[in-house]
Amino acid sequence: MQVEVGATAGEQRRAALSVRTADGVTATNWTDTSTAGNHVAADRKHGTRFQRMFTWFTVPAGGGPVTLSLTAAPGTARVRFDAVRVVPGRRPDTGGALVAEDFENVPQGWGPFVKGDAGGVTDPRTHIAQRHAPYTQRGWNGKAVDDVIDGTQSLKSRGENVGLVYRTVPHTVRFEPGRRYRVTFRYDNERAGQYAWVTAVDAPGALELVRTPLPATARPTTYSYEFTAPDTGEAWVGLRKVGDNGTAEFCLDGFTVRQVGQ
Repeated sequence: MQVEVGATAGEQRRAALSVRTADGVTATNWTDTSTAGNHVAADRKHGTRFQRMFTWFTVPAGGGPVTLSLTAAPGTARVRFDAVRVVPGRRPDTGGALVAEDFENVPQGWGPFVKGDAGGVTDPRTHIAQRHAPYTQRGWNGKAVDDVIDGTQSLKSRGENVGLVYRTVPHTVRFEPGRRYRVTFRYDNERAGQYAWVTAVDAPGALELVRTPLPATARPTTYSYEFTAPDTGEAWVGLRKVGDNGTAEFCLDGFTVRQVGQ
């Protein structure tokens, strides 16, 4: 479903999606804020701060009733819900990580990421690419990178507009203030000077904390780093297009976030 908290960015009120199955298990996801704008031209909610929020749940073998609840905590900020959908899916194996996304079974969108402001409200040049070897892989007809790094699907950007390509939001990756995290992913990058990884915070406007240029790669490469979420604001991470090459390709896979020092 889609959710938007507040008439303006920075207003706070908890909005939650809960699903309770017949075995008494309740799955819940929630957000207190909506600071990331919706920049997807194909989404009728573009120009707002509506973003998709979902939760995984498993119906027990015996079936039974399932109760879906959309709730807003006490408060004055406006909360809006829309576009509720229930679809079959396969939950990623997180292996104890806060988030682990291999892009193999994403029900909709780009897993933990939403479109950033690159190109404004437009149809993005990013999609979940599927393996169709040898045509999608490095070496075919001069191709410089692998469209798919591991498995059968990866998140691919080609010739993106300058700006923020994609980012996390609090209900996809919940960075708690003052806690330390390790972010790891695999990537393939066609050209140096085109893409950078950013660590940032919404307070409520976006403020970049660190920007790391990503070099060109001769083969899929692992990038890993640690940071401490700021005491104020909502921390997030994402990909920024910094160069103006109109065909440069970047592919990402195996995105994980772990809390360290527990």
